[in-house]
Parts: sequence; C-alpha cells; structure tokens
Amino acid sequence: HPAVADAAAVGVPDRHYGQEILACVIVREDRRTAGPDDDPEQPKGLGSLGDTVGAEHEGRYDLVIGNPPWATATRLANWSNLQERVRRLARQRSGEPALAAPIPNEVLDLPFVWRAMEWARPGGQIAFALHARLLFQRGETMPDARNALLASLDVTGIVNGTELRRTRVWPEITAPFCILFARNTAPPPGAGFRFTSPHLEGPLNASGDWRVDAANAEVLPNRDVRARPELLKILFRGSRLDLELYDRIASKGLPTLRDYWAELFGAEKGRPRNMGNGYQRLRKSSRIRKGEEEPGASAAYLHHLPELPKGADLSLLLDVSPFDRFSATRIHDPRPISLFTGPLLLVAESPPVRHGRIKATISLGDVVFNQSFHGYSTHNHPDDSDLAKYLSLILCSRIALWHALITSGRFGFEREVVEKFVLDEIPLPRFECLGSQDRLHLSRLFDTLAQRETDAGWAAVDLWVAKLHGLDAE
Repeated sequence: HPAVADAAAVGVPDRHYGQEILACVIVREDRRTAGPDDDPEQPKGLGSLGDTVGAEHEGRYDLVIGNPPWATATRLANWSNLQERVRRLARQRSGEPALAAPIPNEVLDLPFVWRAMEWARPGGQIAFALHARLLFQRGETMPDARNALLASLDVTGIVNGTELRRTRVWPEITAPFCILFARNTAPPPGAGFRFTSPHLEGPLNASGDWRVDAANAEVLPNRDVRARPELLKILFRGSRLDLELYDRIASKGLPTLRDYWAELFGAEKGRPRNMGNGYQRLRKSSRIRKGEEEPGASAAYLHHLPELPKGADLSLLLDVSPFDRFSATRIHDPRPISLFTGPLLLVAESPPVRHGRIKATISLGDVVFNQSFHGYSTHNHPDDSDLAKYLSLILCSRIALWHALITSGRFGFEREVVEKFVLDEIPLPRFECLGSQDRLHLSRLFDTLAQRETDAGWAAVDLWVAKLHGLDAE
C-alpha cells in the first residue's frame, strides 16, 4: 500500500480458527493524519498498552512474542491508569494482596510483558526481548518490579545477552539485553527457571552467531531470586564459588561502610556525618536565600583551605602543600567544613578501575574538593590517620573490587565505573577489632605503597584484607 512504510505479520496456528494473525503496520510520515499524539509538547498516549487493544484480545493467543521499546521516562498520558492495571493484575495472579508492582522510571518494556499476560491464553507461551536492567538493576524500585513479575508469571528461562551487545549477534544494539521465556500462569510451588549468560566468542559472534549452552545453565528457584536481588549478578559475573564466598563473608555479619561510618560519627537526617560529595559550583538553579541578594551561598568559610585542582596526580598519599587556596566567592550550597577536614580519604564520584583496582587517595591535611569526589573524613576519631589508611587499603583491595563487580547493578553491566553507593555497601571489618599485630602490619603496608606502589605491595594488601574477611590465600 502506498501509505505503508513497513509491516510485519506473525501467524499463530489455532486448532479452531486455523490461523490467528498479529500484525504491525508503520505508516509513512507524509501519510499520517495529524492528531493530539503528534504534538511534541503533549504527552503521548498509551497506545496498545491502554484500551486500544481491548477485551476481545484477552486470552486469545497461544504465543505472544515481542521486542518492545526499551525507553524510560516516557511521560505517556494516563500512565497512572497503566500502573494501576499492572498492580491489580499482579495482586490477582500472585495471590499477594499487598504486592508492590512498580514500573520503575516509566520504562516501556515491562508493561508489555504484563499486557502479554492478558493477551495469551492460560498456559500459553510468552517470549520477550527486554533491557537487562530487569535482571541486575538494584535502584529505582527495580527489585520490587522484578519480584512482582516472578510472583505473577511462571518464568521458565532467561538468556542474558549482556556480553553480546555491540556485536553482530544483534547489530547496532549497545544496551544490555535479555530474552525472557515464560508460561502464562502463576508460578507453581517449587518453580524455577534456567539462567544462562552466553559469553563473547570472537569469530562466532563476528558472523552473527552465538552459543547458548542450555545443558550447563543454572537452574534457579524462583523464591531464591526473589529473596536475593544480588543472585543473578553474582552468577553472571562469577560462579557458584563466588556465591559461596559471598555467603561466607555475609555470614560474618560485618557492617557496611555506610553503617560503620554512622556508628563512628553519628548520622544527621538519615546520612552518616563526615562523608559525602564535595562542593558544587554556582549554577543557574542556585537559589537566592532569604536576606541575601546573590544566588548560592558564601564560600568565605573555605578560603583558608587548599583546593584539590583538576587533573592532580592522585597517588595513595596526597601532598596538598603545592595547592592554591580555595578562591570561589560563592557556591551552590554550603557543605560542612568537617567534610574537608583531614585526615580524609577521597574517591572519585565514579572511580575508574585502573589496573584491577579502585583508585583512592588520602590527605592527612585539610583540603577542599568538588562534587566529582566523595570524601570520608576521619577527623575527631582517636586514631584518625590510621583509620583513613585502613579504609584506603580496604577500598583499593581486590576484595572490594570483586564485591562491587558481583553486586553492583551497573558496574560490569552498563558502566565500567563503580558508583559511590556501591562502595558504601562494601562489608568492612571494624577497625577497633584489629589487634596490635594487624595495626602494625597496616602501617607497614601503607607506608611501603605510599613510597612506591608495586604489584608485590598490593598483593600483600590483598592477602591481608582477605584474611580480615575470613578468607584464605586461595
């Protein structure tokens, strides 16, 4: 047809009607009829996620397959109606009247899976290509969204294609993806699914092929995945041995860095004191405070302190003596001066992983740093310098990097940097529990690396940190 730019049709055999046809037609831009959905200033409608696909399609199809849009923050009109529809369906199918079934950040792919549960017949097959955030993302209520799906649908298999993005397996796809297979019924007792992550195989992937080894796929109980949001990421980036190590460390009941910092320095408004990101420069959104004529806040209280310059050499021990004094007249919001009081540990906001380690640096003196860094000040602790040195060795160890890799919802999945909140979740043996020999060893390890960083020096740190976590050299 001259008005059609593209079309696709799928025929699904039906014992009664012979063939059920599902079709998608894309109309040429110059032949479209303008309507309210064409106004770029107005939110788009729900389309097939709403009532456009009506009750006549419910329970009609043996198979529903799709590759829906993966967009986020779409601002579709009547989104609350869709959210309520998903919530009602989730509670009905799961039998859990208080089940939360969010759609994080208004992602578009998950609602199509929920609608497919209505379109497929009971016991029918559902298969979708989805963004892999469903598997690994830990923020923005995604764990609740994942749990609601697993409570409402009998997922039978997931192929995690994250490693194969940017290959000819799926040309021009740069986002992590997965393929979900399910039976359209609530999961029965003891339900589980096969989980496999095909790895890069150069010549094979270059020809557009990939290897799915279903025989060696992990069989994961549905209840375990719901109870442990980190499970899929551990098995993707590690193995059952990594899971065993993770459980051994978790069984010791060590506090996270964030919780430990709150124990040592207290908390204010739910956040530990003496830790946080640096100052923010004045910007257009800086507000004018009551009684002042200029936007932002006065920075005079920081003028006596040296400022960490852009591009500074961040060795393990930072020498602030050559740095110029902070000179900005105003900043976006005031930050507590205690945050800039040494000794303190500095970690880049998204610390790059160099040579298999997270990069951190210590300043024994006061220093001002901007929002690109997060600081952990040990000021007012009885052993402030040793505590800062201790934290630096822990965060720079391979144990910390390993923990970030297997638990972060983004590192090693979407991004090649470690978010600060992931660092704050690293389990940390309490500094005050170190014996005299360990404290002496700590000083020797740090002093050696501060003079000259070597592979042998860092290997000794790795071994020491592993022992603190109850692990042996193997």
